[in-house]
Amino acid sequence: MLKTLSNPFKDPTAAIPNPSSNPYVSKLQVGSGAKTYYGESLNYKAGKWRCELGLSNETPLVLEIGCHKGRTLNSLAQDHPEVGFLGMDITYKRVVMSAERALRKNLANVGVMMCNANHIDRVFAPGELSGILIFFPDPWPKSKHSKHRLFSEDFGAKLLTVVKPGGFLWLKTDEPAYFQAMVDVTANLKLEKRETIDLITGRYCTTFEEKFTKLGIPTHEAKYRFPD
Repeated sequence: MLKTLSNPFKDPTAAIPNPSSNPYVSKLQVGSGAKTYYGESLNYKAGKWRCELGLSNETPLVLEIGCHKGRTLNSLAQDHPEVGFLGMDITYKRVVMSAERALRKNLANVGVMMCNANHIDRVFAPGELSGILIFFPDPWPKSKHSKHRLFSEDFGAKLLTVVKPGGFLWLKTDEPAYFQAMVDVTANLKLEKRETIDLITGRYCTTFEEKFTKLGIPTHEAKYRFPD
């Protein structure tokens, strides 16, 4: 799937011989009233996401990278109607399920996109985001696979571009080595560690976190503020 999303503005469904064979592909193509974005529909949205969601220019805009099936994304949006939320994931099923959940809850402040997060600087304008959540990204635990991890120095540089000064970053993972790598990157970015995030209140335990907690696996978590 990552290969098919190497160009965020290219329609990934075009490479599927029979799109109707996958109900989530069909639902994504039709839309069904949910705010979903992929391929060409991502084009020319940078700098205009608030307008796309029907929000004012002053409304804070938060992105969840790896929104899975939308449980946390939609809980956040329901609890914080004064904030706009965008979810990002790389599978048809997750994007569709996240958007359908927002539709069922009648949440007007939610949109979901199918996009590789490495292209974050192409689909958002400089300073467009008020904050970013990255909960339980693929850890790629084997050392030979660690190069595939999302959170890197290059990715960190993109975060500095798209998140406004004073914005936030909220990280969670069950993988201690990956967490340390992320902490090292945030240190190089000169992010300030915080105990709380002013814009978002609440704990928000994800599906993965619940699963790992039951297995006795601790969650490693950190919150940061971007420099002014």
